[in-house]
Amino acid sequence: MKLSFMARVLLASFIVLVCSILVYVWQAILDSESRSLSLTQIVEAQPLFNPPELSGIVLSNCTLYPSFSPDITSYTATVPYNITFVTFTVTTLTPNAVVKIYPITLMPPYPYAVFTLPVGQRTLYIEVTADNVTQTYRVTVTRLPFVPSPTPTSMPAEVPETDTLILLSIGVGGLVTWVGWQRMSVRRKKWHTIYR
Repeated sequence: MKLSFMARVLLASFIVLVCSILVYVWQAILDSESRSLSLTQIVEAQPLFNPPELSGIVLSNCTLYPSFSPDITSYTATVPYNITFVTFTVTTLTPNAVVKIYPITLMPPYPYAVFTLPVGQRTLYIEVTADNVTQTYRVTVTRLPFVPSPTPTSMPAEVPETDTLILLSIGVGGLVTWVGWQRMSVRRKKWHTIYR
């Protein structure tokens, strides 16, 4: 069967069109895989972002509650009245991080700061900054009020077992006519004549 010239031209045009579409689709698939591959490589090449963190907070003269963890950002501590200052010592997980405990910026190799404590609560904020990102930790220290120590109750003086009373009988003219003494049992509240 012979095709006319026109039919052959149409058939050839149709085949060229189908091949062009297939080449276009195949090129789009390759470009898509290439783009996703390069995007994956970029994501894998960059480290995952972590906010700057502390690896430890240590306070002198008291204990943090709860125990320190980099994920926990709020702490409390209590000191007795006789503690008038607290020393904060901090360490960081993030290299080259700048640590500030308001209003003091800690500079290595001196990772500590001393703060006075009024009676009551004092809240201190610790800021850790790296790559323009800041993580804040809060520590509230409570200094207890003065409580006077109880004064010991005065113990009564030891009560003697006995007391002695000397009796004199003075007669006419100032002459002593009778001499004697009596002893009292303090516990029994009764006088006993010893001599007359």
